[in-house]
Amino acid sequence: MASEPISMIAGKLDRIASEIEALRVKALGASTIDKTGAVRVAANSPELKRISELEKTARRLAAIQAEIAGCFQSVGANSREEINERRRNAVGDIEGAPLEAFKAFKLYHELPAANGGHPDLLPGDLVQTPADQKVEIEQRDRMERARTDLGKINPVISQLNALIAEANSL
Repeated sequence: MASEPISMIAGKLDRIASEIEALRVKALGASTIDKTGAVRVAANSPELKRISELEKTARRLAAIQAEIAGCFQSVGANSREEINERRRNAVGDIEGAPLEAFKAFKLYHELPAANGGHPDLLPGDLVQTPADQKVEIEQRDRMERARTDLGKINPVISQLNALIAEANSL
């Protein structure tokens, strides 16, 4: 996927490699051969300076690429989209669990007694029933798992954003 940072950085590294190659050819065009047969390029050659800058940029980009891969690995994801999807799911679980618990509560109140409902109980009594407590425990667990996931995912997303911004600035 072209919008993924690792492939974006790989493309930048390819362009840098091509530019370095072109600069080396240009530097060789302006070189001289001394009496021993050694090729000499002026130390203050603009091509050599640019090659040095590009090599430094390429090393940093390669390091950023490795850090991004480490971020993906730390959360067991293969892409930034997968991490963002996990975040959306966790937020959905946190926001949806109370609604699901309320729907179950309402269902237990509206179901006829013959079908396992408790239409005769007041809300304070209904929440004490084993069926409603089970749903509440499940939804609390769901929310807690989602909060734990967010605690892992949010720092990774922040780190990825910082790394991608740095890679884009290079």
